[in-house]
Amino acid sequence: MEEGYQDSISPVPAAAMTPFLSLTILEITIDDLEVGYGRLVEEVGKRALKCRRGRRSIAASGIQAEDCDEHGFGWAADADHSLDAMVVQCEHHPGWMKEDHIYTDREHKLVILLRRRALVAVHADLPGLRDSIQSWLDNSPPPPFRRITEGVMHAAFIRGDAKGLWLRGTHARRTTKADSKNISGRRLSDALLPHEDSSFAMGSARAALPSDINLNALSGIIGSTPRKSQMWARATASMADFLAQADDALSMVEDVMSAGITMDQPYPLLARKEENLGVVKGAFDFSILDAANIASVPNVDPDLAEAAELLSDSILEIQGSSTSSNFVLQVGEHGAICGSLSGRINAGKDCVTFNFGYKGEPTNGPPVRRILTALNLYADSLLTIYFESGHTVVEKALWKREIRSAPFPNWEFHDLRPFDITCEKPPVKGDQKIHDAIGVAGDTSLFAWVVQHYANGWLICDDGSGEVADFIHISPDRDATLSLIHVKGAASSTARRQIAVGPYEVVSSQAAKNIRYLSSEHLHKALSDPSIARPACWTDGKRVSGRSEFLEMLECRRQSDPVRVVIVQPHVSEAIHVTTSNDRDRGLNNTPNVLRMSLLDALLNTARSSIVGCGADLHVIGGHL
Repeated sequence: MEEGYQDSISPVPAAAMTPFLSLTILEITIDDLEVGYGRLVEEVGKRALKCRRGRRSIAASGIQAEDCDEHGFGWAADADHSLDAMVVQCEHHPGWMKEDHIYTDREHKLVILLRRRALVAVHADLPGLRDSIQSWLDNSPPPPFRRITEGVMHAAFIRGDAKGLWLRGTHARRTTKADSKNISGRRLSDALLPHEDSSFAMGSARAALPSDINLNALSGIIGSTPRKSQMWARATASMADFLAQADDALSMVEDVMSAGITMDQPYPLLARKEENLGVVKGAFDFSILDAANIASVPNVDPDLAEAAELLSDSILEIQGSSTSSNFVLQVGEHGAICGSLSGRINAGKDCVTFNFGYKGEPTNGPPVRRILTALNLYADSLLTIYFESGHTVVEKALWKREIRSAPFPNWEFHDLRPFDITCEKPPVKGDQKIHDAIGVAGDTSLFAWVVQHYANGWLICDDGSGEVADFIHISPDRDATLSLIHVKGAASSTARRQIAVGPYEVVSSQAAKNIRYLSSEHLHKALSDPSIARPACWTDGKRVSGRSEFLEMLECRRQSDPVRVVIVQPHVSEAIHVTTSNDRDRGLNNTPNVLRMSLLDALLNTARSSIVGCGADLHVIGGHL
């Protein structure tokens, strides 16, 4: 790819080209800019010819100096600029055909490099070349180039109103929340929702350039992927137009760097990736990926699902360090602490990982050993840890997220004695047997408490596969309030249990997911065909046969009658809720329980916002103790 061309290869036909403006922007890191640029040209040329299937060859290379002058971009050959281009011919068999057959697809791809002083723009529409360049930049020792920092890319290209955002989740993956999402609109900074979007990070953005920027050709809406040092805009009218817009892009980056301007968070509500493990401290809470979410994934590793179930059923209590990201886990089973494990986060080249070991001698070795083995094998996939510094470690990545949420307003606390707050339903197997056992003599589960608490009116149980909710209730008063009741047992019944997000994640997701049944029409249809022969039903606290009375009352309700979604999850007691609220009122916002409550508030408010949008409200029931 030297300037000019060899006898056997034609120069690039610059006059006929209308490239799409898509650039990877790099900075040369050595003093001799020409040498650095030459190294980049050579490396890009080598990588452009590499492919996993088919073959590639150079069809055209170089741009003649007279073409630059004739077609309006002679400036690209001055002392501050360098310009190179190549056309790569790609030959491969069609994807729908075996490789040894007769047909061959042939296409031509364009590569352009433009240097403006220490900055270089690389245009590559060749499959895999942009990713190959990204990998090369991460080599050790590094090449004499580097990406433009995210802060500079933000400041250069995300100046005006956001028109499009590509968001990737920083939360643990689950079936009830998207892993990623793309949104578009007129000014998206106003459209982001604290409860919905604060666990997402910006991957790419499209933003309008302000009209007062002094540029020669670049205008309108500009897209960028800051972490990859990439930007894009639109198809250009000619090679001269492409180069003028590319030079404007380099000029914008150059001006921002010269002024020392950075913009770490163009959208403060969103999470951002953290590169410095040294600022992470104060682990205060964690969550385990729910085994039910894992089981829904095709071809899932059964050992992973088993580890998730083991960790979910175990006692895990976290104690963080005020000076580092290290932490200690008190672990055990069946309500008893059996030992301690030390936890450490290791920062690798492209990810962060957990490492666990014994801390002291366990009082009961076998369960601690099982938990330690599960953590060291699967914590990177299952465990999310939250830090007082505002950081979160999830799925091998470290994120900075703002923990801010208004207190969830609809807590209710009841005397749940003598019921077992850790037992969700009667301890029998089979849907029919569970329905038969609810509320009978000896049943101390939370299902039995629901039957006692909602003794007035019409109550049915829908527990089982494809359930609407665990229970549905219609009150006997004039309001005929419809309640969809979701029940989950507390993680522990000990009085020393702390606030935790984990016990509420699955049940709040279920509550939000089933809001379609807030419509009487959908609810009636779903309940008219029960999955078992004898679903449990009560009228004014007495068992009745079948759902006919309930369905009659459902048909009598008016569309304006109130609807509630109720979560019965007594892990947070009234005592700890009052203590935490008092700490908040006194401005003690960084205590572990206040931070945990902020996370829980965010979770519940997210679910509530979806439910309120459908004309209902969310209430959460806990116990006094």
